[in-house]
Amino acid sequence: MNNLFAATYAPMKADGELDLGIIGVYSNFLKQNEVHGVFINGSTGDFVSLSTEERNQLLEQWSKEKSNDLYLINHVGHNNLREATAMARYSIDKADAIAAIAPFYFVPGRMDQLVDYCAAIAENAGGLPFFITIC
Repeated sequence: MNNLFAATYAPMKADGELDLGIIGVYSNFLKQNEVHGVFINGSTGDFVSLSTEERNQLLEQWSKEKSNDLYLINHVGHNNLREATAMARYSIDKADAIAAIAPFYFVPGRMDQLVDYCAAIAENAGGLPFFITIC
């Protein structure tokens, strides 16, 4: 296996709060199974159900697990461009790369609008590699 990435879930406690304490165990499990990277805060991670603060908390915790053996991509996409660019900035010293899904409520009607959305996010990421996710 080479370059296998896992789209991680957001671990939750029974009361609906994040279970950040389990991320170390989760990370070790993935590494032991030859997973080389994680994609956090995506649709598998229920990003639309989490606040920006919760998404940043997940990034903080996962960044502690990042190593040469585990590459970290943080999904920063949001329907609100200000939130997306803020999460891109927050990722600078914590993630290896960022990704964003196009706005899905008020969908860009033209390609130049999508490009502008992506460019604004990428420009705020301090040079991190940027991926757009297409659904």
